[in-house]
Amino acid sequence: MSTVEISVRPEGAVPVPEEALFSLGKEIGEIDSDAPTLKEVTGEKWSFTQVGDQGPRLGEGLTKADGSGRFVQYNAVRTVEADFRRTCAGGKTTVGHAESWTLAVDGIVECGTRTDDATARQAARLACGTDSAAAKP
Repeated sequence: MSTVEISVRPEGAVPVPEEALFSLGKEIGEIDSDAPTLKEVTGEKWSFTQVGDQGPRLGEGLTKADGSGRFVQYNAVRTVEADFRRTCAGGKTTVGHAESWTLAVDGIVECGTRTDDATARQAARLACGTDSAAAKP
């Protein structure tokens, strides 16, 4: 199964892709807002900004459910993406799109049992049906 690939797709003058992701990471709280600019960082890397890297492989590390019932195992990656506009020195403007991931989510849910987890409910709606107890809020 596939997952999200960390990417920056600019149109126009090409910015440093990691800087676009660094800015997005600070905006959403994935990177501390007090962190220095990417250019000032020495030796520190944020996985959020690693262009070309992928999130966790979905479908790996599955566990076995024991007992009676109808179980659904799920895993997902929470992604974040945004369009950006940047004006470079000399007045050239670049627009583009950046995408990364923030959190790997996995679990198991029994179709006949209610859950408070939104990701588990979505998995239950898809696998157990919308009338199942696990799919209902």
